[in-house]
Parts: sequence; C-alpha cells; structure tokens
Amino acid sequence: MIDKLFDSVMRFIETLLAVLLVLAVLLNFANNAVKFTDEGEVSLSVSSNILDGNKHQIHFSIKDTGIGIPQDKMG
Repeated sequence: MIDKLFDSVMRFIETLLAVLLVLAVLLNFANNAVKFTDEGEVSLSVSSNILDGNKHQIHFSIKDTGIGIPQDKMG
C-alpha cells in the first residue's frame, strides 16, 4: 500500500515539474517576444493531437512581429 502511494506521489511530482518547466520556457519565449516587439503583435497558440489512449502531443507556437535576430547572429 505504501509503495503504491509513494509511486503515485512521485508520478505526480514528476508531472508537476514537467508542467512547470514547460510554463517557464513558454514565459521566457513570450517575454522575449514582447520585449523585442515595439509595434505589432505577439501571439501564442496551442494545439494537441491524440496519439493513442491517454497520450497527447501538444504543440506550442509563439509568433511576433518584432525586430527578429539578424542572420549573422544566428548560430
């Protein structure tokens, strides 16, 4: 009984940490998009596909009309 409870708690913590990491990355991208977009717009879109059973694939997209990164600065 304790082992099942421990496993459930660990899965919950792992899931929570994964969600927090995704949110941190999205906030960072969105913050940068807003920072470098004086005029125009910033948009965030989210979509998902059902893979099978309980599994989903989630797609995030952030678009902006900001100044962008010069070609010579891209790695």
